[in-house]
Amino acid sequence: MCEITFYYHQQWPCLPYEVLDECIRHHQEHSLTSEFNEFSIDVYALGDDPESRVVAIDFDNTITADPDFYTQLINCLRKRGCKPVVCTIREGDQEDMQKICSVLKGTEIDIYTSNGQCKRDYLKQLGVKVGLWIDDFFPAIANAGDTFWIRNGINF
Repeated sequence: MCEITFYYHQQWPCLPYEVLDECIRHHQEHSLTSEFNEFSIDVYALGDDPESRVVAIDFDNTITADPDFYTQLINCLRKRGCKPVVCTIREGDQEDMQKICSVLKGTEIDIYTSNGQCKRDYLKQLGVKVGLWIDDFFPAIANAGDTFWIRNGINF
């Protein structure tokens, strides 16, 4: 098990973040920072729609970094009225879906595969508004120049 450093820099109250924070505090090997330093951050928790309780969690190098933690987080999010989903840039073929389901061991969760497309745009096209993104590779979420980055304290 490795330590995971999470980054969060939102300015508005966000129930999904509160649940994430509680889970991180319970899992003492993980930590949280609001200081952006892409070289010391493993996973980004980025706020999007403050009204949404949908939490989009990446699979590769996010859930796979600590499947037990994320299974616990998924359960805690559900208990608090949030809707966790998996959103990955994978293709979504049968092999990908089997891999994701085997790692989450029976956790019934919606899985969205963007097939390399920007995740935020992909879910918007499907009508899914995300409150919180949890992802190790922040450029996969939104296009450069989007105000989403400024709201989350990231300029690139």
